[in-house]
Amino acid sequence: MWYRLLTLYPSAVFQAGGLVVVLVEVVKKAYLASMVPVIVNAILDEHQLVVDIVAFVAKGDFPRSRLGEKQRGRILAGWVGRKLYVHLPLP
Repeated sequence: MWYRLLTLYPSAVFQAGGLVVVLVEVVKKAYLASMVPVIVNAILDEHQLVVDIVAFVAKGDFPRSRLGEKQRGRILAGWVGRKLYVHLPLP
């Protein structure tokens, strides 16, 4: 359902500081605020997981291996260390 739409955007879901965080790579900064409820509902429907924070980063900001796979440990470290530039979901 909605989850299929979200697979177009690379994302990472992890727990940090007792909160469930979703980071989504986006190309454009337009309409980010309207994407938040869609993302939260999709994750709740598919995985029965309640999300606390949805944040957006620019495409290409996720660290990747030489094979192109997301390096989730480095993404988590970037979030915790505040080294990822996060787009504010403002209209």
